[in-house]
Amino acid sequence: MIINSRAGKEAANEMDILLKKVDNELSQTSGPYFLGNDISLVDIKFIPFLERAAASLPYYKGFVVRDKRYPYLLKWFEAMDTRGSYRGIKSDYYTHVQDLPPQIGGCQSLPEALPYATEVLPLSLPSPLSLSLSLSIDRWSCLGY
Repeated sequence: MIINSRAGKEAANEMDILLKKVDNELSQTSGPYFLGNDISLVDIKFIPFLERAAASLPYYKGFVVRDKRYPYLLKWFEAMDTRGSYRGIKSDYYTHVQDLPPQIGGCQSLPEALPYATEVLPLSLPSPLSLSLSLSIDRWSCLGY
């Protein structure tokens, strides 16, 4: 992950500090979940937030949440992914990144996010999605970072 813009670096640093705190909390449990070997309400409350962050931050900001820099958080994601009850309600990255802008009034993309964004929405998609992505790419180029 290489973030070049000043605003992107500051935000990435804040998120990194936060995720290291979460990772540290998970490192102190006897299992992969927040309270040990059994899933709890803490995990159930955290998963929607962290799932959206894991989809949206790479797409818009170039910041990867599911990363080896947070080994216990990664183990937590992996443990959650093994649960049929979670897999049954888990959303996909495409839905998350398309759903976020209307919810918060738009999203500003950083140039660093382009490689991740094209994994979710390839440049070769037919209209109108390719048009939407083209507009997003134009927005990245005019940011001036």
